Amino acid sequence: MMVSPEAYYEYHLKGKTAAEILSVIRGLKREIGHLKKMMEDTDYGPVIVPSTMDHLDSGVPSRLQHARAYLAKAQAALAEAGGIYNPSQAELRAITFDANIPAISQIVLSTGKVNKTPEVRTIIPSNDHLTITLQQPYRVLVNETVPMTRDDFLAAVRSIHIGEWRKNYSPHKTRYDVSKDIRWELQVYYANGSKPFTASGRSCYPYNFFLLRQLFQLQD
Repeated sequence: MMVSPEAYYEYHLKGKTAAEILSVIRGLKREIGHLKKMMEDTDYGPVIVPSTMDHLDSGVPSRLQHARAYLAKAQAALAEAGGIYNPSQAELRAITFDANIPAISQIVLSTGKVNKTPEVRTIIPSNDHLTITLQQPYRVLVNETVPMTRDDFLAAVRSIHIGEWRKNYSPHKTRYDVSKDIRWELQVYYANGSKPFTASGRSCYPYNFFLLRQLFQLQD
């Protein structure tokens, strides 16, 4: 049974030393990594673009959400105990992404079969709407205007935790299916001069890729 972050603090963090809290943090990070791996493991089903989490144990996403909240509590408790937390390279990548979210100028998603010209979708946010463009091979560029404020768009991006995505996703060789050999690439550009954020994959996706598809107004 999962408890509130406040109750978690009372049961697992209150009165602990910095060393003990660091041990809790390491355990939570392992759990978060395990839960993500469970949701990304193609052994749960065919290697397809994930749309929903229906094929998973419905409790897994909730466990991940709670583990994130517990980790935030543990990191705050560590600071209160005078401890120092040194984030990993992957965590620094996520921190940098989150810090740059307000400066996002456009997001580009390319998808298509290997060795074929991909479809390229681009989101350009404005103050009160999004412009979503679709460039298909050998076809005219299509523009669509979606009513959404920039603040709501940035909040949606933040909720996906894109900064935690690995740089590359590839399937287990034992599950590889050439007929479903799809490449995708995500590029996030900034107006503040920061280096673009990129992530890509080949017939394998982050556990919550469907949220990015929803942001691009893609039907499941």
